[in-house]
Amino acid sequence: MMRPLVRRAAAVLLAVLVMSTGAWGAAAPASAADPAPPDRNVIGGCLLRFDGAGKPFLSPSLGRPCIGAVSVTRTGLGDLEVRLAPGARYPQTRLLVSADTTLASRGITVGASRSPGTIALRFFDAKRGKRVDMRSAAQRARVVRGGASFGWLGRSAVDARQLDPGVDAYGRYHDRLATDDQTVAGGCAIRFGSAGPKIHANSSHHCTGVRSVGISSLGRVRIRYSDEQRGSTVNVSADPDEPLVRRGIITGISSSPPELHVALSDPRSKRRIAPRRPADRKVMAGAHANMWVA
Repeated sequence: MMRPLVRRAAAVLLAVLVMSTGAWGAAAPASAADPAPPDRNVIGGCLLRFDGAGKPFLSPSLGRPCIGAVSVTRTGLGDLEVRLAPGARYPQTRLLVSADTTLASRGITVGASRSPGTIALRFFDAKRGKRVDMRSAAQRARVVRGGASFGWLGRSAVDARQLDPGVDAYGRYHDRLATDDQTVAGGCAIRFGSAGPKIHANSSHHCTGVRSVGISSLGRVRIRYSDEQRGSTVNVSADPDEPLVRRGIITGISSSPPELHVALSDPRSKRRIAPRRPADRKVMAGAHANMWVA
């Protein structure tokens, strides 16, 4: 999801993970048969990065504001735990997480789980076949200068527009929450064929917010946003579907206001996939070989 050009001259980018918020008091029901109206949606997300020693930190900026996440620490099991703002502590309807292009090129993926006040992040090294234990300096070296995007979509018990977004509550570009009326969202299926990646749109696959798809000079899938989608990214994801997962393909993302770049990696062969090469296009191609971006 993306924010319109308001105070920061930034809109919020493709798929944002939303957090649930409410009048910092009454919680929404844990489950409900009826869909939540858009004015109940609360959105959050952030870019997490690792420094030269593999130490994690939240990285808010104009292009990648941090919404609803307060801090990140290492757990006793060697995973990471993100502490959420009070407005994020309601049941979520969606939780998203993606490694960046640097980690994906090393064969590292990330998974997430959510509790009322935190998000747990576990990194897995597919090349070595084991999780990354953040207690070990040698294993932290695998994530140095890399990062991951995480986010959520939650349900407020009241009209979310009544809530205080807490702009810069935790530092510059580091807010408490965002709502539907402050963001725009988009998504698209990208099909990998013999000629490379292309937009896949039909009666059952609707593409929103994507202008074009191509290959960058670095050999990554380059997805250019429509004008309405250009702005600061709260969260963005790129997920391979079943045919690509069966082949062991993993993805990593990096986003800027005009476009999204997706790195592709095959941990089984311990190398990056470059769609410019005919042999690599053959590895990716298939009648139902899709990647979903949001």
